[in-house]
Amino acid sequence: MRHAIRLAVTAIWVVLGTACAGHTPYNPFLVPQARIYGAVKTIALAPVVAPRDLNRVDPARGRFDTLLTAQLRAAGFAVVPADSSLALWKHFTDSLGGLFDPTTGARDSAKFSLARRLTMAALKQRFGADAWLHPRIVFSPAKFDAGKATWDGATENYQSFGAKFLSALLGTETYGRTPALSFAVDLEDLDGRDLYVDQGGLQLYELPHGRQFEPIPDSALYADPDRNAKAVQLALRALVTRTAP
Repeated sequence: MRHAIRLAVTAIWVVLGTACAGHTPYNPFLVPQARIYGAVKTIALAPVVAPRDLNRVDPARGRFDTLLTAQLRAAGFAVVPADSSLALWKHFTDSLGGLFDPTTGARDSAKFSLARRLTMAALKQRFGADAWLHPRIVFSPAKFDAGKATWDGATENYQSFGAKFLSALLGTETYGRTPALSFAVDLEDLDGRDLYVDQGGLQLYELPHGRQFEPIPDSALYADPDRNAKAVQLALRALVTRTAP
């Protein structure tokens, strides 16, 4: 007898779900592709950010900046390094006295918006950037069944062949959903209009084990170069694959 395991997952969605209802392929372009390729020649990178639950491990371990730069340059875009946009952001936020109220700890939305405008203007003036790409690690729900999980274009086997065979033999296979990580990108022009939003599956965050779920160890976060590269490829594939009009 197979056991259905249901798990509530806190997920940061990139507005992908609405396309699934009618089986319509998700379109990551929020404006016509031709408009992006005609106007965007240089892309500034922002640093990769991750949810607070993952702050114990620096995403730099995954070398995502290098992977993004290689993919974008291969597609013909010039790239402004993340360190450059981060330096500008820090300069402007410091000049505004920080973005958070020292008493309440709340973020000042007016200062935040101003810092964004100043940073984007400087990226255009100093580096000739046309767009700003924001990469981040997000939680996503992965479907799993008989030792294999799928989500956001990725697959991951979490059981050995022997374990799968034994589970099938004993009728103890499980299926359901488990937390996974994806690599998400949001490309905006320097007026703050979103142009492209997509994400690719990175790795499972909790491994199904019978009726339990085991979080992966910190040492496993962003530790597989092949999975890191594949996640970046999945997130960027539509942007860097120019289709004929």
